[in-house]
Amino acid sequence: MDGNVTGSDLTTGSTLQGVIDTLGGGLIVYNLDHRVVTANKLAAEMLDIPAEFVEPGALWGDFVHFAAERGDYGQIDVDKRVAEILEFTEKREAYTVIRYRPDGGVLEIHGRPIEGGFVSRFHDITDLRRKEEALRDVTRSRERFQRFFEFSDDLLGIAGSDARLHTLNDRWAQVLGRSASSMTGEPVCHLVHEADRPSVQRAFEQLMGGQNITRFKVRLLKEDGSELWTDCNVTTDHEGQLFCAIRDIDDEWRRQNELEDTRRAVQKAEADSDEAEALLQTAIESMSDGFIVYDSEDRIVRYNEKYREYFSFMPPLERGQGMTFEGVLRLGIEAGFYPDDVLGPDPDVWVQEMLHHHRASAGSPYEIVTKDDRIIRITDRPMGDSWTVGIRTDITEQKAAEANLRDAVESLKDGFILFDANDRIVISNSAYRANYGEYGAHIADGLSYRDLMGLRYDASPFAGTNGDKEAWVEAEIVAHRSSRTEREYMTEAGEYFRISKYPTSNGGIVAIHTDLTALKRAETRLVDAIDSMSDGFALFDPEGVLVLANSPFKGYYADEGREVAEGMTLEEVLRIGIDVGIAGSSAVDPEVWLPERLARHGTENSVREHVFHDGRSFVIAERVTQEGGSLVVFAETTNVKQAERRLRDAVEAMTDGFVFYDANDRLAAFNSSWARDFGELADKIELGMSFESVMRLLGESGAIPEAEGRLEAWIEEQTVFRKQEIDFERHMADGRITRVSRRRTEEGGTVAIRSDITGIRKAETLLVDAIESLNDGFQLWDSNDKLLMVNQAYRKFYPEYEAFTRIGMTFEEQIGLVYDSRLAEPGEDPSRRAK
Repeated sequence: MDGNVTGSDLTTGSTLQGVIDTLGGGLIVYNLDHRVVTANKLAAEMLDIPAEFVEPGALWGDFVHFAAERGDYGQIDVDKRVAEILEFTEKREAYTVIRYRPDGGVLEIHGRPIEGGFVSRFHDITDLRRKEEALRDVTRSRERFQRFFEFSDDLLGIAGSDARLHTLNDRWAQVLGRSASSMTGEPVCHLVHEADRPSVQRAFEQLMGGQNITRFKVRLLKEDGSELWTDCNVTTDHEGQLFCAIRDIDDEWRRQNELEDTRRAVQKAEADSDEAEALLQTAIESMSDGFIVYDSEDRIVRYNEKYREYFSFMPPLERGQGMTFEGVLRLGIEAGFYPDDVLGPDPDVWVQEMLHHHRASAGSPYEIVTKDDRIIRITDRPMGDSWTVGIRTDITEQKAAEANLRDAVESLKDGFILFDANDRIVISNSAYRANYGEYGAHIADGLSYRDLMGLRYDASPFAGTNGDKEAWVEAEIVAHRSSRTEREYMTEAGEYFRISKYPTSNGGIVAIHTDLTALKRAETRLVDAIDSMSDGFALFDPEGVLVLANSPFKGYYADEGREVAEGMTLEEVLRIGIDVGIAGSSAVDPEVWLPERLARHGTENSVREHVFHDGRSFVIAERVTQEGGSLVVFAETTNVKQAERRLRDAVEAMTDGFVFYDANDRLAAFNSSWARDFGELADKIELGMSFESVMRLLGESGAIPEAEGRLEAWIEEQTVFRKQEIDFERHMADGRITRVSRRRTEEGGTVAIRSDITGIRKAETLLVDAIESLNDGFQLWDSNDKLLMVNQAYRKFYPEYEAFTRIGMTFEEQIGLVYDSRLAEPGEDPSRRAK
């Protein structure tokens, strides 16, 4: 208990109400003004009154008046009876009364004064009264039995040794409804229920065997066939005569069964009561908070182990019962439970402060700090019988969480503010207060929303207020409670703000205050930039409404008397496009195409080419936005298309074969000269084929001899150097020789040129033959002085030196070899002679 006292708006009323609701019977507590302070759930049920009469603040007189008018007090003057009852409570005396309800119920009402009011408790004793009446019935039955016995009210009869009745009193006829003559001479067993006849037969046999008296219970049959429980006493004399004294116990028998049922019900109720007490104890012990109860003299009645966990200096309950609240405080001081800065210089002064909070708190929580830096919330609530229930809650982690929350809120870049259910500030951060300039210093926890809006207006009025502060504040209050969405404002200073509001679970409101000034200016610059684009640009929201479009886009849709504007639907824009020839297709019915096009909005990205009615070409790119809308860009490609056509014509006009693969090794372009190498398989060539697929098709065409019988190996060889910049020759099956020059593009693609060099190779062969036929020696050197060709005539000059005519050797190497072999003089430098 004890420590620094701080305010808290948290209550544990639900816990106290739960304790009151577990009490047997109804309970209502009134104050001195005869107004309801509290009541449990059974009160309204037992009194059979609307719940409004037992809600806190309800007048007792209203309830009494209602009950009197309903007839709960009999046929009396209602106002007089109400005045009498209220006058009686003014005497401040305890009372107990029994009230018989019009519906037959019986209530036992106890009233007693308490400090500051009056408490009434109600117990439904209807079942108890019925049980008492049942007991009285049993007693009366027993008294009748005695009188019947004394005055021969039993069924008395005499039967012969053959068990046939020959003498009987009038009670037989009265009880069984049959005439005495009809029963005379009748065997006794014929008057007994068939199921009980074996019992009668056994009794008679016992008597005949020498037993003096036999008693048993049987059901006799009445004239109407109904059953009657009886108690039979049968004896015999020395002559074998049977004397019967039969008592009607039908009612008694049934009451005894009812009493037995009642007894079992009472035993069960007692067991349930014990179980309820055990459950209450278990519930108290299972509480996550500390629980303690003080009686009217402020002495401990009960506390749970969680309480001892919080206040470790407390002894077990059997030793702690009877301690006063003040005694607990002083015991904690002796145990060193409270820090010195909490107790202050005079612990007695602190004790008196705690006593004041305890007695005057009336349920308002306060907090204490212990020596181990734990924070415990104390909540004491008075009960109707002057007892006090206390709840002790460890809120150390909660306080730490609150501190973390404040740090988190303070770290937000946007302004943050939280209002409670009464529209008062709970918390705000400095970013929010900064929006109010010098007025931000006046924003504090507890400030009302009305006062906050007054500060907002003084700091920088929003545009459109017309200088009427009060009217603006009132409008903001209405919007504050009715709006849970986002709103944007502009101040007269040209600043933009977005205020987003969200409801909390306890009826409060969270508001996020975002400065949009920089964003709005950026949006303005963005709109200007978009409008300066040469390409057409349009943005549609998820519902297909045009949000933004630049001048080129609107110009494409220009039509006499109509123009595209923000706010139009996608369908309206497309219908204009159909009319001006830039949307849809002349081959498709617009009413068929339009629904399909609208259905695709916001669902897929696409890039398509479209030719306007005037022959201009465009690439139209559509992209889905994150919100489900779409962004459309019109890029004119008329000049590019013309250039592409010219390029295709030029490539097609080439006598050499041309082929182009993109960066992904996919066939992107080729001419018919290149495709002729594929023979009959040329029709199977398709743009987009992979390089490997093209090579496979070429190998399968039979045009490449070296691929015959080893197709997979040949394809692998081609794939290895597919991206190398290389020149090579390929011998075709038809005898042609082609040179392939392969080069890389800047984008990562590959261009290959295939030239037919069959004629060149034939000419080279003829040239070689001509040179070989010369009688003179012949040598051919390239620009790097490397030997390219030598004829047999030349080799004859140096028949013993094959190394002199090695193809690829340099001229200097050859001269050096010649000099070394024949021409060098003693002491001469060979290199000088070579030069």
